[in-house]
Amino acid sequence: AFTGAAALAAARSSAARCRYQCRHDSGYRSAAGFGLSEVLISAVILGLFLAASLRSWSELTAMERHRRHQQQLLAWMELQLQRDQGLLHQQARRLALNCADPEQVQQGLQTLQAAWHKTAPLPSPTGASANASLEPAGDGLLVLQLVSGEHQRMQRYSLQGLGACRHEPG
Repeated sequence: AFTGAAALAAARSSAARCRYQCRHDSGYRSAAGFGLSEVLISAVILGLFLAASLRSWSELTAMERHRRHQQQLLAWMELQLQRDQGLLHQQARRLALNCADPEQVQQGLQTLQAAWHKTAPLPSPTGASANASLEPAGDGLLVLQLVSGEHQRMQRYSLQGLGACRHEPG
């Protein structure tokens, strides 16, 4: 029971509503109610999230690999120091020096140094390089030093501490 202008306005309104619903319900939206733009935005967000996650995982893996390498290096340095200490003890006990005589002390230090230089270092961890030295430090001391990158280990030895001095009766 519409008349004239009211019927025309109602028909126009129905036609406009039908055009809007028909256009949006006929394939422009997926079955879940998402349009193409929403799917593309979601894919971009997912891609950014995955890229950030992979980058973080890669950085964590590299940090763990570096930490493990540093632990291996420190363990190797400790073993090298222990091996060298044993070598110096073994060589020093053969000397039986009179440590009150500076000439014998100097000769003993040189003998220990020469014995140390004849031995090869323990195999270092893969990818690591280390410098080792055994030098006199005055006052009858030898200083054993290991340096690898940021790590440094040092040990001082005396002829008396190594057992190179014979005990003279007082």
